[in-house]
Amino acid sequence: MDVGVIGLGVMGENLILNIEEKGFNVSIYNRTTTKTDNLIEKHKNLNLLGCKDLKSFVDSLSSPRKIILLIKSGNPVDAMIDKLVPYVNKEDVIIDAGNSFYEDTERRSLKYENIFSFLGVGISGGELGARHGPSIMVGGCKKGWEIIKPIFEKIAAKADDISCCAYFGNTSSGHFVKMVHNGIEYCEMQLLCEVYFLFKKSKLNTQKITKILKKWLKTEELESYLLEITTKILDRDDELINKVLDAASQKGTGMQCVSTALNFGSINTMMSDSVFARIISSKKTLRTVLFEKYGNKIDENIVIEENCVKNAFTLAKAVAYVQGYVFMLEVSKIKNWNINIKEVSQIWKNGCILRGGFLQTMIKMETDGILLKNDTFKQIYENGFEDLKYVLKCAIDKNLPMPCFSSALNYLNGMIIKDGSGNLIQALRDCFGSHTVQLEGSDEFVHIDWLNW
Repeated sequence: MDVGVIGLGVMGENLILNIEEKGFNVSIYNRTTTKTDNLIEKHKNLNLLGCKDLKSFVDSLSSPRKIILLIKSGNPVDAMIDKLVPYVNKEDVIIDAGNSFYEDTERRSLKYENIFSFLGVGISGGELGARHGPSIMVGGCKKGWEIIKPIFEKIAAKADDISCCAYFGNTSSGHFVKMVHNGIEYCEMQLLCEVYFLFKKSKLNTQKITKILKKWLKTEELESYLLEITTKILDRDDELINKVLDAASQKGTGMQCVSTALNFGSINTMMSDSVFARIISSKKTLRTVLFEKYGNKIDENIVIEENCVKNAFTLAKAVAYVQGYVFMLEVSKIKNWNINIKEVSQIWKNGCILRGGFLQTMIKMETDGILLKNDTFKQIYENGFEDLKYVLKCAIDKNLPMPCFSSALNYLNGMIIKDGSGNLIQALRDCFGSHTVQLEGSDEFVHIDWLNW
């Protein structure tokens, strides 16, 4: 058999069918054997082989053996790999294609580097992507990548006749790129929620909001999968969205992205505010109690220009992407990976949750890491900055929370100002903790006795 897949969850089953459809024979192993039997029975005409134990599973594969894991991240991945070790050798490739945290992937890469080729692979697109063509982000052993590359390039989505699959460097680069993808996804979803809420509190009904967003969807820059499914959710005749509880949840990839950015000293304010917006949302019971206590009613007599919201949304979205991309470039430089803006944007253009026209805008931007200097970004800034301020003024005046839009504005104001307030931070730290200060025009750090002069 050409390739083996372990794990028959939604992603595993759909990826198996995708691989087989592209002309490859697939061996299957699942801890619950009845799921394997059911899949084989359901698809008798396909080139699939169900295996009852790991040894027969590995033995069924042609050399070099290619094994894809699509199982729950964390300890289950370690346990499964350890069970496979007795049956594989240096020529074989084991691929963790689940949602593993990049630090776990880095640890595994080092642990198994002399036993087999290990790859950490991010797959985006959900079950439909897995079935019909996902975006695939690969990191790990270069030798292993060359072995699995022909299969991955065939099963991945295509954009401009280019496979949405790329190798970003050793160890955990693939899972890192996928993590940042998810972080940007958090931002874009939150921005869409804030747009929806703003329009809703402007006394627009769901039909009118949908009509506006459908117009946005027809523009080259704002066309996207997330905007498309937003319009479809809102466009239901039964307006089911109004019956859904206002309490969002999360699986943790956004929090991982934010904590990682903090560890590397990378600016990731919009992802952070998107994560906290979900946490605040989840406190529905507490929010209800506090509403009764404070009576913080939103003034719904908001009159706001649709085009202003569109321009503000475009700029805020651009900031989210810039922060995410700069984060990737900074870490790539530290880790000696091969992450670049053009390649990331190209493989995200189809198959993944972030697919949309804005990725073409990102391709136009420079790859030196200073994206705010780019003329493409400056044009978006000049077109949307005043509108972003106007939208937030309206929101503040009407007690309307827009944390992600606010985060975009604060980031821009903070980055574009020449002289800020960091001098006082230096002085305060030096005053109470003798942490020293750097004076203008000097490379040296000195301690000053601030309280006795």
